[in-house]
Amino acid sequence: MFCTRSTMQSAVMLRKQYHVCQEKEGLGRMSMDVITKHAQGETLAFERLLAMSSPRGAEVGLVLKDVFGDTGPDLRTASRLLTMLARMTRSDLAAHVVEGMSSVRAEVDVYHYNVLMHAYAMTSQWTDALGLLSTMVQKTVQMDMITCSATISACEKGGEWATALLLLDVTKRGYVQLDTITYCAAISACAKGGEWVKAVHFLSAMVHGK
Repeated sequence: MFCTRSTMQSAVMLRKQYHVCQEKEGLGRMSMDVITKHAQGETLAFERLLAMSSPRGAEVGLVLKDVFGDTGPDLRTASRLLTMLARMTRSDLAAHVVEGMSSVRAEVDVYHYNVLMHAYAMTSQWTDALGLLSTMVQKTVQMDMITCSATISACEKGGEWATALLLLDVTKRGYVQLDTITYCAAISACAKGGEWVKAVHFLSAMVHGK
């Protein structure tokens, strides 16, 4: 089957991640049978998603519903699926998963949007990143530092340095705390646009935490 080796590796990764999540939240260790069953469900969904030739949000939603039940995957399961798709640079499929989750009324939070935004940044899809940012605003999803950093990075990598700097300015005015990653993306954007004075300004702001 297509991606058989990849999906086998995914099952191992899912099992390890599931252990980590349980231990971090102090929920105790679940039985291996439960963990294995959970991992198998996630791997099945992963395989079926990868096998789709022309996925659409509604179709992906049906797959999620079929594997995980009427309410679709829970928050952590969805996060793991999206993270794996992002690592495979399958931002297209990750976007359909987010859309599919909404179609089955599964909860979609800022973390899921951030994973998708990061996928866009990895592939320099700045237009899709801006579109996702607009969707978050429309759905009143509160963006955070990660959202802003990934969006700015997507614009910077896509050669849209002016847009990246505009986003940085909007972010600062929105009182979102900026991190080193955000400033580095802004400095890189300035360098590409030949805005060396602004680059020095952002470097100073990063050093002094302003």
